[in-house]
Amino acid sequence: MNLNMSGEMLKKVFNYIPAPANKSQLYRIIFSSLLALILLALFIPFRTVKNPWAEKMRSFSPVSHAQTLYNKYGPKMAYDYILYYQSLPNVPANDALNQMKSRLDQERSSLKYKANEIIGIFTGDTHENYAG
Repeated sequence: MNLNMSGEMLKKVFNYIPAPANKSQLYRIIFSSLLALILLALFIPFRTVKNPWAEKMRSFSPVSHAQTLYNKYGPKMAYDYILYYQSLPNVPANDALNQMKSRLDQERSSLKYKANEIIGIFTGDTHENYAG
C-alpha cells in the first residue's frame, strides 16, 4: 500500500464531506469552531483549579495584619499600613481598625515613645524615618 496520498486519493477519501455553498461559509464554520475551542480551553482551568491566592484574600483580616506589623516592625509600620488600607477604594469601614489607628496615634504621640525615639536616633533603633 502506498502511503503517499495524492490529491485524487484525498478527494476519494473525503468525498463524503459535503462542500459548503461558498468558501466564506466554510471559513466561518472553521473560525467559530476554533474560537469556541479556544474559549473553552481558557475557561476550563479557571473553573476547575482552585486559586490559593484568591482563597487567602477572602480570609484576609486587615486588623490581624496590622497587629502582625505592629509586633514585628513597631507602631509606625502598622499605622502606615492602616492609613494605606483605608485609602483603598471600595474598602468598607472597619471599627476595629479605626480603634487600632487611634490607639497607635496615642502611642506615637506619647512622651515615652518620643523619648525612646530620641534615644533610638543615637543607638540606631528607631521606628520612624528621620531621613530627609
